[in-house]
This record gives sequence, structure tokens and C-alpha cells, in this order.
Amino acid sequence: MIDIAQLYDNCVYSSIAHALFVLKEPFFSASQSWDGMNYSFNDFRGTRGTISFDLNGNILAGAIRDDKSERCNRYPEFKAIELFANTPGNVKCLAETEALQYLFDEKDGVTQPMATVAFWSVGGEIVIDEDIADFKANGGEYLFAIGASHDELRDYWRGEYDLGDEELETVGLIYERFKAREAIRSEDVPIIKSKDVQAPKKRGLFGHKKKAVEQEPDGYAECIASLGELGIVIE
Repeated sequence: MIDIAQLYDNCVYSSIAHALFVLKEPFFSASQSWDGMNYSFNDFRGTRGTISFDLNGNILAGAIRDDKSERCNRYPEFKAIELFANTPGNVKCLAETEALQYLFDEKDGVTQPMATVAFWSVGGEIVIDEDIADFKANGGEYLFAIGASHDELRDYWRGEYDLGDEELETVGLIYERFKAREAIRSEDVPIIKSKDVQAPKKRGLFGHKKKAVEQEPDGYAECIASLGELGIVIE
């Protein structure tokens, strides 16, 4: 498993790949999102989760719920924060005030955060406090997909989102621009020129052919909104 810094970078890369994907499939615009330093995902098949990053503190807290997991039957008596019982106080606080706030749901008349697996970081190292097979079987599989090497992650999204070489080249360009801003700790919003992300065959923005003159692809607004959550603006 990679460390917290690489997992954060991978979540950013994944979100940019997602933004390119929703140009074609705007219905899935909510499958990945950022709210400050909280990265959320939803596979629309019953698994959703949030990873909350505190990069200055070198900690994260992540929680996932798989609606198909038998662990959901423990609620409402069980409290999701108990999944973080073995964590340091700062990690538990991050889980309670951030990550679990995105997993509220109702069961038997009680509305509260509901999660089936949790993970966190101690000293930058990702910790899973249970058997890996059980973790994956109860919703944690996605963490291993986005916790892969950069090349494996690129190939994962190529397959999941059916992205071609030109689209992946655009993802890489936007990602590198984002990382350049991070490296100099600039508060300026990174600006990507539309001419810089057009495919070489003079197709439309991000390599998608426009349906008509002056008409953007169906998911253009959703794509721009997804990038905007990371502070990325397309001119």
C-alpha cells in the first residue's frame, strides 16, 4: 500500500480522469467529488466512501459503506466511530468531524453515519486494522484500486472509463499542471488553456468532437464543475 502523499495524488489523478469521463457520461458526475480536502466516491452499486486528508498533520481518515455488507445489520446500535477505536486522537477527530459526516443514512428511524470499513494513517503509513480479505469483502476494494502505482492507476481508469490515449494524455497534462501549483504552494488558481488540452486532430475540447458549431459536449458543465472542485479552471 502506498503512503498518504501518494494516495492523495492518486485521488487527484482519479478525479481528473473522472472529469474527462463525465464529458461522455454526465449522469455519473457524482461518482467522484472533492469538498475541501475530503475526497468522496460512489460506484452507484451500493458502495460509497470518503477519505479526509490532513496533509499538514500527515494523517488521513477514510470510511466506506457497502450496502450489501452484512455489517450494515449492526446499525443503528453500532456507531461508525467505533471503527476508529484504535486510532490516535487526532485521527479519530478527523474521522468524526470530516469523513463520517459524508456517510449519514437512516436505518430503523435513526439517522447517523454508517460505514462498514475504515482505514487511516499513522506517520504517513496507511493502516487497515483487520484482515485484508475481510476489508475488501466489506467495501474496501476501491482503496486498493486507487492505492496502486501511477501506471496501474492510469490503466485502471483507462478500463473503467474507456479513455483513449488522447484523453489520458489530457488527464496527465492537467494533473501535472495541478502538481506544479502544489509544488510551489501557490494559492493562484491553476489555469488550463483550452488550446492546450485539445487533441492534435483538431477535435473539440478534451478530444471530444463537438456535435455542432459552438456546442459543447453534453457533459461539459459537469466536467468543468468537477475540475473546479480541485481549483482547476479551463479558459
